[in-house]
Amino acid sequence: MRSHALSLGIDDPPAVSPVRVVRPDEVEQLIATCLTELGFPATADPNGGVGYESAPGQELAGAVAEYTCLGRYPLADQYVQPLSREQRVVYYDWQVDEVLPCLTALGYPAPEIPSRDVYLSGDVIWFLEPPGLEGAELAEAMAELMRECEPMPPTELVYGPGEGQAP
Repeated sequence: MRSHALSLGIDDPPAVSPVRVVRPDEVEQLIATCLTELGFPATADPNGGVGYESAPGQELAGAVAEYTCLGRYPLADQYVQPLSREQRVVYYDWQVDEVLPCLTALGYPAPEIPSRDVYLSGDVIWFLEPPGLEGAELAEAMAELMRECEPMPPTELVYGPGEGQAP
């Protein structure tokens, strides 16, 4: 957390006690709710991330609120570890069986798909983006893909049911 505090410009971060560890699929909403409760109205972006603004002169207070919320709801340890081979297979199969058909149903051409062995030999998790697009056109296509398709496999498929939940 110390490096995160420094990245937010906080030299002397407050002590924060975790409320509970969380799963990736719940962290954005919890952080948005926490920020709002601390006086910084926030929204969870359905494509990932949290949006909030600090009033002029309140930037440091907003950063401290963000730091506090992240400390209250840290990701469970298993979600910050490298994925196992079996978990990477889940990602590969999800991309091929779910995301690729959705991408082509939206009218985009299918990218070249690596074999499972090639995929598993590298560090690539995401390989599906419409070929031949650049800049704003690619950004627009990816935003549509994130809106209309389910780009990531459900947490339960990757980590098992109920993993990371508080007792």
